[in-house]
Amino acid sequence: MFYVGSAKDVSRRIHLHRSGRGAKFTQDHGVSKLAYVEGPFELKLAVQREFQLKRWSRAKKEALVRGDRVALRHLAQSAGTSLRRA
Repeated sequence: MFYVGSAKDVSRRIHLHRSGRGAKFTQDHGVSKLAYVEGPFELKLAVQREFQLKRWSRAKKEALVRGDRVALRHLAQSAGTSLRRA
């Protein structure tokens, strides 16, 4: 299971999640490890990127975490969407 979120201070955000004071999702499902980080982005771009990633399939998120650009392109085409970043 993947949780997608944005934060100004990633270390602080991880601490909040692990202490049970993070997002509802992590309170309900727990946190095992940080799999991927990108940025920093300006706030507007961070919110846009978070929204984009939340709509991605699990397979596409896994390819992003692995750094598998070939799979990302394939999954983007198979979904009928274009890959803008990755």
